[in-house]
Amino acid sequence: MSKPKKSTKRDDDDDDDNDDEGGGRKSKKKKPAKNNTLLLALIGGGGVALLSCCILTGVLGYVFWPNKDGGGKVAGADKGGADKGGGDKGGGDKGGGDKGAAARNNPAVTKENMKKLTAGLTRKEVEEIMGPGESADVQTVNAFMRKGRPADDFTIVEPDVAAHPGASCLMWRNDPSFIVVAFVPLPKYGDVAAFIRMELFRDGKRSEGGTTANPVSTLELARKALEKKKK
Repeated sequence: MSKPKKSTKRDDDDDDDNDDEGGGRKSKKKKPAKNNTLLLALIGGGGVALLSCCILTGVLGYVFWPNKDGGGKVAGADKGGADKGGGDKGGGDKGGGDKGAAARNNPAVTKENMKKLTAGLTRKEVEEIMGPGESADVQTVNAFMRKGRPADDFTIVEPDVAAHPGASCLMWRNDPSFIVVAFVPLPKYGDVAAFIRMELFRDGKRSEGGTTANPVSTLELARKALEKKKK
């Protein structure tokens, strides 16, 4: 009677052992599955990253790789460089260098042209005689005419002309000779010459000079007198 009981107990133990072994085997099978999933995820992510790097490298290589002309495709040399850049626009061809040189060597600065200029002429009429001039304000012209002069030489634009609202000047230079005309705006005629100064130099010394000026208060009368002469 006692022997069957022992066998039953062993059977239970055997069953428990089997259960334990079975459970252990089941857990061992699940762990590789988790490891495989993680491994696949890492491989997949690495592949995507590698593909992205290849695409990015290709795009950057296409954009920045030097072309046959030696410049990058977006380097700006073709569109904003020497052809259309500031070098050509602001350089020797179109820059202030050539214009400044031409302005300082204007052959229109002569005694003959000075004789043609008189107070009452409009800006357009003055430029028909002299050609286009250099625009300047009164202060700039006064500083230019005063340069290198003795302290007691007060060659400046007439004060009533300089103080008039809207007064402006044109200069013509054939260094060191020059002609300056100061204009005052009149309602009916526009800019009208009110002050004219000429200085001619020979061998570095002033040879001839003269000033023609008309008070602003009588400038319109001077203009009307010129129109009568033309008729």
